[in-house]
Amino acid sequence: MALLGQESQVMTSVGYMIIPLIFLILVLVYGSLKTYFRKRSENTVIEPYHHLTNLPLKKILAIAIIIIVATSGFILIGQIPIHRTSIQNSDVENDVSDSDIDIILVRSYLEESNIVLRLTVVGKIMNNTSSSVYEYRIIVVAKGVDDESAHIYTCSYSDGDLSLNYLQAYTANDTLTILFPLAAFLPGSFMIGLEGSASVSGNGVERDLTSEDRNGTIARLLF
Repeated sequence: MALLGQESQVMTSVGYMIIPLIFLILVLVYGSLKTYFRKRSENTVIEPYHHLTNLPLKKILAIAIIIIVATSGFILIGQIPIHRTSIQNSDVENDVSDSDIDIILVRSYLEESNIVLRLTVVGKIMNNTSSSVYEYRIIVVAKGVDDESAHIYTCSYSDGDLSLNYLQAYTANDTLTILFPLAAFLPGSFMIGLEGSASVSGNGVERDLTSEDRNGTIARLLF
């Protein structure tokens, strides 16, 4: 429902911009056709395809309106912003010494009202031990329709605890899965990227990061 609400807001704002343009086009088309048929009625010379110009002015105007409205509607619908929910970023294996924080894949996909976020490591998703603290992060990158820069939602998991209270998470051997609700996005904000991070701290800190994914653009429904 949140996604639909965001799309509705965008459609409304775009509609306010395009309605005056459609009205101007209709006025120009009507004026041109009216002038043409006035001159046509004064001209008795029969030209090729004259049967096409014998159509009543109202019918031609109606056809023109239908074409303009249909084209404008298609463009409007095609430009509705949507989330990039299907993202996959791989990471180099064995670039850190601890296999339990060695990320090999972070990916996302849409499932009902949630974006499913998954982070996979070479070893196993670990809980804290007496000497080490493990933390796993899946970062959702988003951007507003009118924003030039991106903002992030950091979904942290450590020893069963989550950084954001609206998240749900579960682990299965080498994979951490977090459910990120669509309703959590700010109004008019859409997902454009995905990043992963894993760290272990004890005598020191070791961290593995996927590449940054913050330069994407907002996806559109059709084009």
